[in-house]
Amino acid sequence: INGLSPNRQQVNDRTAFSWQPVLGARVYQMQVFTLQAADAPLASSRVQEDIIEPRFVVGMVLPADMTSAPLSELVKPKLRKDRRYLWRITAHDQSGRMIARSAESSFIYQPEAANDTGQ
Repeated sequence: INGLSPNRQQVNDRTAFSWQPVLGARVYQMQVFTLQAADAPLASSRVQEDIIEPRFVVGMVLPADMTSAPLSELVKPKLRKDRRYLWRITAHDQSGRMIARSAESSFIYQPEAANDTGQ
């Protein structure tokens, strides 16, 4: 799956995550991962000869007619401010079988303040 956005950007609660549609998809799953080292750029990065394994944090299931969505109200509480995350999209057919998967993209979560006065 191509065209993932955002990538290597800061996001807030209203940022739309988007991707290109996949023919035959009935549902998409957005998966968010964290890394053991907060500053590691990709899951395949090495730190002192150890491979950093991404850890699943949260996901969203979206219908096939959606190829763009902000983070849901169930996802946002699972994320921490100023933390780098990886995300990817998988496409699944009517049987639930995965038919496509994107490479990982990254973002840094910057939630909006609850009482933001615009200052």
